[in-house]
Amino acid sequence: MALPVIDRRALLGRLPLFSELAPAELDAVVAVTRARLFAARDVVVRQGEPAEMAFAVVYGRLKVVRASGSGTEAVVAVLRKGEVFGEIAILDGGARSATVIALAPTLLLEIDRRKLHALLLKEPTVSYKLLLVLARRLRQSIGSREVVDVPARLARQLIQLADDDGEPVTDGVRLRTELSQRELGAMIGATRESVNRNLAALARRGVVRLEGKQLVVVDVAALRAVAAGSGR
Repeated sequence: MALPVIDRRALLGRLPLFSELAPAELDAVVAVTRARLFAARDVVVRQGEPAEMAFAVVYGRLKVVRASGSGTEAVVAVLRKGEVFGEIAILDGGARSATVIALAPTLLLEIDRRKLHALLLKEPTVSYKLLLVLARRLRQSIGSREVVDVPARLARQLIQLADDDGEPVTDGVRLRTELSQRELGAMIGATRESVNRNLAALARRGVVRLEGKQLVVVDVAALRAVAAGSGR
């Protein structure tokens, strides 16, 4: 299948990781990338394997699955257009911390580890700017770890899914990404039983409606109130 024509420079420039780079520096990063198309259910990377590429999502959807020591697996994130994954592993040379699987036809920009390292050694200014961005992201991550209860965390996750990949229907927004209650729990740090109880409570109030494996957000305003901690 022929790949669509994409403006790799413009795409990389919109990503937070490369937002501080000057046009000439962006061009240098573009030179170490290539576009690659994945079909639904294709495995992009596997947990534990050496990290040779980082990826930027041009379009599509992917799920991030992490296996525990006991062998159980859980979806911990869903990735969409404009997101980057695998950048930490290619910078520190570590192994993949999770498996990433395409949920729909997905176009990715691959950033080659060896070529990127050669670029960073050649262009110390690029290295410094990437270091600043990564430090800022780490600080934001630490600062955002507020204590939030399960109803609010669940509501926030549902709002994000609705905003990023929701499908408008007559009485609300249907979440196109099918996630089990166990997978939702893994994404927000809660048990399946807790997710079940809170979804049932939201359904009784008419905030959401369950349709088999899919969920419809009926009252977005009420869900946002729960996310803010004021809609119990």
